[in-house]
Amino acid sequence: MKKLLFNAALIIVINLVFSQAVSAQEKKSPEDILIGKWILTVKDLAAYDINLLLDAKKNDDALNLEVSIPGVGEKPNEFHKIVLTDSGLAVEIVFDAFLGVPLPLVVKVKDENSLTGSLFGYNLEGKRAEQ
Repeated sequence: MKKLLFNAALIIVINLVFSQAVSAQEKKSPEDILIGKWILTVKDLAAYDINLLLDAKKNDDALNLEVSIPGVGEKPNEFHKIVLTDSGLAVEIVFDAFLGVPLPLVVKVKDENSLTGSLFGYNLEGKRAEQ
């Protein structure tokens, strides 16, 4: 009987610990999910898709972003003190390659490994870059 009670108590404790760990993972903020490197693909342009590299870091509780075009060799555009709202992120970026024309970038966290959004009104999809 004591062994049965001990086993039942042990199972209850294990379930409580496991459920706490799962709920902690579920409460991960969109900002925390965004941290890392992402490949963004802007879709449905006239002749081709454009790939961008988004690198999100968190320093001193502030989100910092760098956006660049992979393989071009130009210095990435940096953005600081960016705040997520409703799982989305709105940034106005300026690429020198586009003659200084501001291009609005909107990124939304879809899940742990994918993003959605738009760049200058064109749809984009993002996937986490392999580390």
